[in-house]
Amino acid sequence: MGLVDRVTVDGHPAMVVEHVAGENLYDAVQRRNGFTNAEDVRQVGIDLCQAMSFLHEHEIIYRDLKPDNVMLHSDLRPVLIDFNTAKGFVPGESGTPGTVIPNPTYKPPELNNDPDLVGYRQGPWSDVYSVGKVLMFMFAASAARGDGVDPRDVPGTRSVPEPLAESIQRATRAHKDDRYRNATVLAQVLERRSADPPTAASVTHLQTGQSYDLYPGDTIGRETTDGPRPSVSLVDPDSYISAVQMQFDTGSDGNWLLRDRSLNGTWIRRDGEWYRVLSARGRERLAARADDRGEVPEFPEQVTLVADDRVALVHPEYDVHLRFEGEQ
Repeated sequence: MGLVDRVTVDGHPAMVVEHVAGENLYDAVQRRNGFTNAEDVRQVGIDLCQAMSFLHEHEIIYRDLKPDNVMLHSDLRPVLIDFNTAKGFVPGESGTPGTVIPNPTYKPPELNNDPDLVGYRQGPWSDVYSVGKVLMFMFAASAARGDGVDPRDVPGTRSVPEPLAESIQRATRAHKDDRYRNATVLAQVLERRSADPPTAASVTHLQTGQSYDLYPGDTIGRETTDGPRPSVSLVDPDSYISAVQMQFDTGSDGNWLLRDRSLNGTWIRRDGEWYRVLSARGRERLAARADDRGEVPEFPEQVTLVADDRVALVHPEYDVHLRFEGEQ
């Protein structure tokens, strides 16, 4: 949903958004009695994942994906609408702490129940579940309840290619650890027409010795008391680490990339030297603080990683360091 303008109407702030000349996904599916072209379903899934990835990169979980909240252009390009329940990663920024959003069909267990009962909180994996359920609906023209359902077993479904069926089944499993970690991973799975997730890399926390697997699109940030979590949460009593400190991805050449998403920056040590990586927001804040003291160095926002790179969150002197181990 593209933002056109910000206006004030009768003293109330409002947004002007793009007009979508089309219909919502629910009506489109019902009119067809289910989609028969699996390629159309796959492409809508890729586009929805890319929209979710954009939100996740900006520290937002959508949380309410369902056919009624998707508009389709005439060429089937989807547009997300209705962000009323979207929530940021920073506690208290948006949404209501501990909010349960009742919708058992398209919501994963962590959004349908108290997180303390489920055992984990919402995160990028929550939107992955909903994307899978929406794709299943596109085939069946009815909402299939239950977790990890094979769309080929749902009455009324058209022919679903095996890789796409397996991808939907995995995306909608009950526990987050059994799903794809984030929407970037699911998008890659759909693009490759293979249900297998891409190759993972790993990092080691040098202070605790803990090792963490990383997939493209995964984030590392501070452990918080409520709200969505990054892919990897690190304990930080001083709260210098951002809620989402950094994000990992792979480039077209297959190399791993680290993108800073923080205000303080991330540091990389290679060949005995420390190099700072800083987000656009961080550079803007640095420039505002600099005033007339001179130009702000042009720190890059991302860096290509190699095995054994040392990563310092916040600053080299801050005692939270990771070692990038490379691909598994």
